[in-house]
Amino acid sequence: MKKTLCVLGLLSLMVGSGLTFANNPVKETHADDWPVFITEPEDVVVGCGEKATVTFSLNYVIDKYIVKYVDTSISEWIYLTPVTFEDPQVPEIVFEVEIECPNPEGYGFYTYSIETFNGSIQSLDSRNFTVWWEEPVIPSFEIEPDSHSVTAGIEVILEWRLNYDTTGLTHYVEYREEGEKDWTVEKSLPGVEDFTMLSTTLVREETFRAMYRIRIDNTEIDDLISSEFELFWAGQELTTAYMYFENGDMTGHMAEILVEIGQDFVVPEPDGIYPPEGYEFSHWECDEQIYHPGDVIQNVQESMTFIAVCKKTESETPTDPTDPTDPVEPTAPVKKGLSGGAIAGIVIASVVVAGVGGFSIFWFVIKKKSFADLIAIFKKK
Repeated sequence: MKKTLCVLGLLSLMVGSGLTFANNPVKETHADDWPVFITEPEDVVVGCGEKATVTFSLNYVIDKYIVKYVDTSISEWIYLTPVTFEDPQVPEIVFEVEIECPNPEGYGFYTYSIETFNGSIQSLDSRNFTVWWEEPVIPSFEIEPDSHSVTAGIEVILEWRLNYDTTGLTHYVEYREEGEKDWTVEKSLPGVEDFTMLSTTLVREETFRAMYRIRIDNTEIDDLISSEFELFWAGQELTTAYMYFENGDMTGHMAEILVEIGQDFVVPEPDGIYPPEGYEFSHWECDEQIYHPGDVIQNVQESMTFIAVCKKTESETPTDPTDPTDPVEPTAPVKKGLSGGAIAGIVIASVVVAGVGGFSIFWFVIKKKSFADLIAIFKKK
């Protein structure tokens, strides 16, 4: 009771004298003060064996960061060499990672993680990003020029596009006239970046007909060549068409055949082109249609290109005489010995001989008779 009174008295004295408690101010926290990535590391796509460049920036001081990675074939993170700053700083970091592809023929990815430190304390959770390596690009034409038939003096516009960068390479427009095997360059153009459309115009003042192609001159890989297409500048209405033959998977060269417009055309046998070993000619293909030698194309109105298609040679497999799946007719057993009639004859003869022998013993030995006595008996009868 005395203690309670003392406390109350002390409080009254403090209030009466004007004393107050100091208020401890609470520090306000702003989002800008939180440790964050200002620029996040982003996913990157590169070619196999190329370097991936990654950038990121922070809003806080660090003295070290570590990059680690993992892919689908690795069960644990692999750490790269830590990067340390002598003077702690707020950095904007740029680093490169060279991608060594475990499967260079395909595609895949690595997942990377960045850990940042201030002293021995990790300042922020790691940030993950992925580096993909692309499947190798097989150079090819995305778009190829088409065949054209126009009047002499009219321009023909050719357009084509490739799926890879041809900067520094040359595109050649080449043609080959009827009956010739060598190609002649008509025009050349500088290369362009990948997926950029290339175009050019060609014109002939006189009647001219030839097969054309686009060739990309490349010293690192084989020259890339487009499919052949026909350009025909006519001084008058077309009166003839050409039937062209490509060897497809076969080898050799078959000459084109000239056909009058409106006439029927009989699809020929391959002549001058040959299938590889183990294969034989199957049929021709033209505009997604199948033609066999002897088929008749009626009322020809334009030139056509036939592509040879071959198939594996069908060989007859000889039958294995020991194969249990091959039924074999049972062979009738060969009969050996005498026939039934022969055996009956032998039995009868044996009985006769036995009877004659027994009678002879009885008559001549036991009875002591002679042939004369036996004959006398038959005479009496």
